[in-house]
Amino acid sequence: MDHLRYFAGLAMQLVGLAGILAGGIWAWSGFGTLLLLAAIDPLLGVDLRTRRLAAPRLALLPAYLSVFMGVILLLAVAWKVGQGNVGGLAIAGMVLSLGWLGVVPIVPAAHELYHARNPITRALGLYLQLPYMDCSRGVAHMLGHHLYVGTRKDPDTPIRGETVYGFVARVMVDNYREFYGIEKASQAKRGQSVWSWRGIFPRAIAAYAVFALVLLAVGGLAGAAVAIGGTMVSRLWVEAFNYFQHYGLIRVESEPIARRHVWNHLSPLVRAAGFEITNHAEHHLDPSIPYYKLVPDAGGPQMPSIFLCFLAALVPPVWFRSIALPRLEHWDRHFASPAERELAREANRRAGWPDWSTASAETAS
Repeated sequence: MDHLRYFAGLAMQLVGLAGILAGGIWAWSGFGTLLLLAAIDPLLGVDLRTRRLAAPRLALLPAYLSVFMGVILLLAVAWKVGQGNVGGLAIAGMVLSLGWLGVVPIVPAAHELYHARNPITRALGLYLQLPYMDCSRGVAHMLGHHLYVGTRKDPDTPIRGETVYGFVARVMVDNYREFYGIEKASQAKRGQSVWSWRGIFPRAIAAYAVFALVLLAVGGLAGAAVAIGGTMVSRLWVEAFNYFQHYGLIRVESEPIARRHVWNHLSPLVRAAGFEITNHAEHHLDPSIPYYKLVPDAGGPQMPSIFLCFLAALVPPVWFRSIALPRLEHWDRHFASPAERELAREANRRAGWPDWSTASAETAS
């Protein structure tokens, strides 16, 4: 059963594919899986069980299938629209279905692959991030986020007081800027330009450009436009969901990364469809641990279902009042180190939030 649960994302993709090929109102089927998960997942409580896979060598199979299926979904949309007689309602459903299915399961599946040690697997994880138009994401993630999480150097750590809308607008620019800087420095050490074909930067651009031409060949201008529109929606939603993984958490750069620098979203459906990406405290301590071996951090900082967080964040006052402020107050009092508490106090002041720092911490782990 533990093997099968990680095929949940692939099952969602197959539902989306069937809907796209059927057309009409069925084109909304992929997006419908988001609504279904959002309705059910918050009701299921917390899942603290550690997984047991009988055949670990097959653990990456659903991840491989998911990233390839992401490409197939884009080709299917281009082809379907290119056939003509596709109404506006169906096109809207296709774009939203691509947008959602480009986030889950593609983001966590690709994340698992580009963290792998095998160079072929790692390359697939990087270049099959086409569904959210960011074949370079893994570089900044591994060489930036994993080093600077919780600090002001990490674009992926939202600042206290930052709304999901402001975060998405900022991080889309900051992530590309960070990747460009990392790649430029890396190539300079080899005596190469950042535009050298040996680097990732031009190859990432070329991968998306070539695939756009493939979409054009399969579905004509209309088909390619709808498919690319889906990748653009997905790109926005990727960052929107990324907002909840480290929101407002603070780390002193000179101090080591600890479990307290990650929010845990441990509802069962998200853990399964997302390849444990919301159960990733241990991943930040050792990125080489495969997803199915990650042990839920029962005593660490907790958030409710990420779907509940997403819906709340769409209305920032609700997000801040009901979820963000209460949990960050608890984090500051019970998890933050003394130095982090001082930084948190200043961050709260800048955000216009209350100063709750007078209470002493009970733990800092």
